[in-house]
Amino acid sequence: MNSFIDGTETQEKLSEFQKARKVATDEFEYGKLTHGWWRGFLKRNAHRLVTKRGERFASSQYDWTAHENIASSYDAIYNEIVDAGVAIRLDVPVYTDREGNPCEEHEAYGLPEDIKITHPGSIVFADEVGCQCNQKKDNHVGGEKFLCQKGTVPQLYSSVRDFKFTLLPFTSASGEAFACVVIFKSERADKKKPDGDETESKKQGDTHEKGVKVEWKTGIDHAVLNPVKDEHGNIIFEANLGPGKYYPGGPTCTCQVVIITGLRWAT
Repeated sequence: MNSFIDGTETQEKLSEFQKARKVATDEFEYGKLTHGWWRGFLKRNAHRLVTKRGERFASSQYDWTAHENIASSYDAIYNEIVDAGVAIRLDVPVYTDREGNPCEEHEAYGLPEDIKITHPGSIVFADEVGCQCNQKKDNHVGGEKFLCQKGTVPQLYSSVRDFKFTLLPFTSASGEAFACVVIFKSERADKKKPDGDETESKKQGDTHEKGVKVEWKTGIDHAVLNPVKDEHGNIIFEANLGPGKYYPGGPTCTCQVVIITGLRWAT
């Protein structure tokens, strides 16, 4: 705690204060704060200050997160969106509030802006998060509890298979969410097994085309209780394909009236 004032003018004033009030014992050192004062200081400012253990992070992050580097990154992004025609440069920078409305400097939120976004729906933001299908170590959602018989423990059905995937939610600068990309890891693209007979699986096409299963492409809606079947009780693929049917279709998203198929195989 004394490291904050060592060698400063504040330490000199503290020493003078202690000498004037004869605050001293045989082992007392002028210009040093005591543990009792420190505890009282933290108690008086508990609504502002707390003590915590430090968290280590990579030294490269510390070296990179300088104001000059961040400003350079923003400038590069602004240059790109201006060149793309979705923003214009302002002759005179303006201050804006939290809602983006022009305001005076004392009412401003952040630095003055020298560009204006003209087509916010054409600017896309994405965030990346890694996920794990194994639910065995998942915590309780919001401290959720279950009512059960005394002496028993509620058992939650969950997946214990280690399978990692990446989640990418996409939103536009206008605040609209229009896509969520899920990337699954696969070692290789499986090829379709040869089938000489004209079976129902044959009619369904390549079930592993480029590594993507046909069930992922078509989707399966288990809420459809009576799918169309043939005389042998097999589900007829073509008759059950489409919105509202047993095979409603794979994941899609809409961006500016354009429907995008969300399922792809990347090599």
